[in-house]
Amino acid sequence: MASVLKPSTRSLDLVE
Repeated sequence: MASVLKPSTRSLDLVE
């Protein structure tokens, strides 16, 4: 989960 490393990418993680 990249959200842990970058809160910015967490948005993309949710979409993916």
